[in-house]
Amino acid sequence: MRRAAISVPSNLAEGYRRRRFGSQLQFALVAYGSASELETQLMLIQDLKLADTVPVRSIEQDLEHVLRLLNGYCTYLRHQRNGKTSGSND
Repeated sequence: MRRAAISVPSNLAEGYRRRRFGSQLQFALVAYGSASELETQLMLIQDLKLADTVPVRSIEQDLEHVLRLLNGYCTYLRHQRNGKTSGSND
């Protein structure tokens, strides 16, 4: 879990430093994958009753927000890579 949690911001930082939309998107997708791994691990913790439900649920809610933000960021990077403006409908 620690590895997945650390991987999210680490990959975003590495992608940002590349300064190319293709590389930024690639690293953002890796970050999204790591966040999804973490989401799965939290579900397993709940299913196997390895921790109290309340703290795990709070973390899951925060992670859902992070996943939505990452999804939006990936969409933005795809549009930038394809030369679309932020106001386009596609």
